Amino acid sequence: MNARVFRRRFWHFLLGPLSRSVNASLLDAGQLSTRGIHRILVLRPNHRLGNIILITPLLAELERLFPGAEIDVLAAGESAREILSGFASVQHVYTLPRHLLRHLPRVAGTVFSARQVAYDLAVNAATDSYTSRVLLSWVKARNAIGIPPQDSEAPANWARIMLNAPRHFATLPVFLVRNALAAHGDARDMPYPRLDLRLTRAERRLGRQTLRALLNTTPATPEVAVIGVFAHATGAKRFEEPWWRRFLNTLSNRHPECQIVEIVPADGRSHLDERFPAYYSSSLRKLASVIANLHCFVCADSGVMHLACASGTTTIGLFSVTDPLKYAPYGGNNQACDTVGKTPEEIAGFVADSIDTALGQRAAVTMISTSSSGAASAA
Repeated sequence: MNARVFRRRFWHFLLGPLSRSVNASLLDAGQLSTRGIHRILVLRPNHRLGNIILITPLLAELERLFPGAEIDVLAAGESAREILSGFASVQHVYTLPRHLLRHLPRVAGTVFSARQVAYDLAVNAATDSYTSRVLLSWVKARNAIGIPPQDSEAPANWARIMLNAPRHFATLPVFLVRNALAAHGDARDMPYPRLDLRLTRAERRLGRQTLRALLNTTPATPEVAVIGVFAHATGAKRFEEPWWRRFLNTLSNRHPECQIVEIVPADGRSHLDERFPAYYSSSLRKLASVIANLHCFVCADSGVMHLACASGTTTIGLFSVTDPLKYAPYGGNNQACDTVGKTPEEIAGFVADSIDTALGQRAAVTMISTSSSGAASAA
């Protein structure tokens, strides 16, 4: 039995009864009113970068439904505050340490701080987390929404509704909130909000200046397409350097006019043998501001993939072991590519086609914008 399985069984044994009582107290579908909701708590106590970015659609949905409310977030890891700093509605971000059992005094202090607020609504954004369910039982909230497990004592209506639930971890909490509302109108048919860091104009401008310095260009330099590559990922999701070499050779032959920029991971080491201009930053928002100015971004399923998608640039995620239906970058020209059983050259062909589409649409938008500006000047 590996350590991860042992931990899950331990927490199940220790906290299972409490978790089941929380499931039974969740709001049934159609029981939530939009009136009287002023203080909201979102729970996503996971330290991984991608998981905190995946709650940004939920935050956008809560802002739409409760525009006068204030939102707190109970997360894990120090990156959460920086990631969510673009949301004016987010007042406090409580952060738990990565290893809860090793830092029990800090955990207790964080939970105590969160308990000082009487929330009108608490939303558990995690899909299968004992920690989230237990934390939900510890905070003070008049109304609680969560994803009920199939074997839980949660109200029976959810079992029927969840049959039509999306599988994506970013849209599932939004689906849950919409169906919890007593009067949601046509909200269920609305497009789901996209991942969004809400970069400011100043951040995007700084990213553009940084990219120009990296490529030694000026505003007067003719624009060429710039493709970003992040060649790192954790565990089995990672593609080795020889794979990337074959992939990039094929992609460069298909798009010789494009420039490639490597995004360097947290270890500060190039994973492409220093072949291309490279950018590194310990600031996630600075990193996102540079990625936002790329024409396209390619990487394996990772937190940086979600960061790129949330920056607004066209993102192509390469999937080998994880489920694209749960984690794929969605919206716009974003694509998920299943790499199982395919060669690097075949994947490069798929990516090249996606880049063609993205560049074509970007050129069309630029042409329309230029024509509109010219017409306005003539008038």
